[in-house]
Amino acid sequence: MARHIDKAARADLAADAALAMFLEQPREAVTIEALAERAGLTYWQVHRFHGNAGNLFRAAIARLIQKVESRLNSAPSDALSMNEGIRRYTAFAAEVMQDEAYAQFVYLLIRDRHVEPMLEEAYDGRIAGPLRRGLEKLVRSFGLDRDMMILLGANSSWEFVKSLEAEFVLPRLLPGFVPPNPETVNAAVRRIADRVTTASYVLGSQAA
Repeated sequence: MARHIDKAARADLAADAALAMFLEQPREAVTIEALAERAGLTYWQVHRFHGNAGNLFRAAIARLIQKVESRLNSAPSDALSMNEGIRRYTAFAAEVMQDEAYAQFVYLLIRDRHVEPMLEEAYDGRIAGPLRRGLEKLVRSFGLDRDMMILLGANSSWEFVKSLEAEFVLPRLLPGFVPPNPETVNAAVRRIADRVTTASYVLGSQAA
């Protein structure tokens, strides 16, 4: 058992070293030899764990996705009022997106999506998709608890994610990025949350 744990830990060490290198260099420029040196492992150890640089890239991405997913598990799912619930959820999503792991994933997605389809699939299925569905579920559950069917307008949850990324993720990828102060963050959260609230409606009635 101890040897198995040690092997898994070394495999993760190689993947973490690979992530750092893939963020610094083009994907095709990263070699097993350089990765082994960076991780303090031998060439054959890295090769035995991951096989080749392509597999190592996917292993590094998988660990990055897990970091983002672990944050998504704590999303708020209930609310005392519609406005309060949407604002809490928006603040939660903004906090997730300000984490370095989210920005790193988006950077690699933009740079390498044309050569690695799993990036797009992971983004849609495990990051953006859960964020959209979490918002939709919160709104719907709030209505059902009050015997109403409350929905969001078409594309509202998609625009929700894209608006937050434009505010909190894409600027991080630019040279000279300076983190926004709390007042700026709160203003952006309120603005985006208010747009979502405005886009909600009670089925068969007027806007909620």
